[in-house]
Amino acid sequence: MQYIFERLMKRKALMIGNSRGLKATPLDMLHFTQFLMSYQDGAWTRDEIEPWMDKDVNELLNDVEKIVKDQNDYVIVYFTGHGGLHGDTIIEVNPKGELIKENSLFGLADRQLNILDCCRNIQTTPLPIYGRSRGMDTMEQGLRDAVRAEYDELVMNAAPQFVKMYSCAEDESSYATKTGSYYTTTRSEERRVGKECRSR
Repeated sequence: MQYIFERLMKRKALMIGNSRGLKATPLDMLHFTQFLMSYQDGAWTRDEIEPWMDKDVNELLNDVEKIVKDQNDYVIVYFTGHGGLHGDTIIEVNPKGELIKENSLFGLADRQLNILDCCRNIQTTPLPIYGRSRGMDTMEQGLRDAVRAEYDELVMNAAPQFVKMYSCAEDESSYATKTGSYYTTTRSEERRVGKECRSR
């Protein structure tokens, strides 16, 4: 059954970053914002992208609950920073070392994509982990509307699903350079190169 456009798809991108000792984190947040706002990736608007850098864990979890209550059709969660594996993937959300399990970021919408650009090395010591219970304003408006409509149709015609993407396998480290994390920078670069190839 095809999605009928009685209303625009309600979408939200949560970009969570921890800059503790990582110069790449602000660059990753910028690259992912540009990625989302590009024509190829849905022409997201700034008000649909929530950048949360070094956020207090309780404030972050409260804001996640607000996102759930907003009943978005589609949510993307992007994290860049420190992470590990302690039974489940855990992420350090701020320089204070506050941790949450990745499942605190599950179930935010019927259609959801989580991208975790962090290490997933195994942690053997007990850790205090928080949890919650159970990302071009100058684009021509006509083109933006067409891009968004096509993107909305593709997402809404997909079966309800939840997709997770990691920058590395379990018990591996994620890699960063001075231009950003390898995973995010590579994804952004592939998009840029693909666009250039298609325009030739």
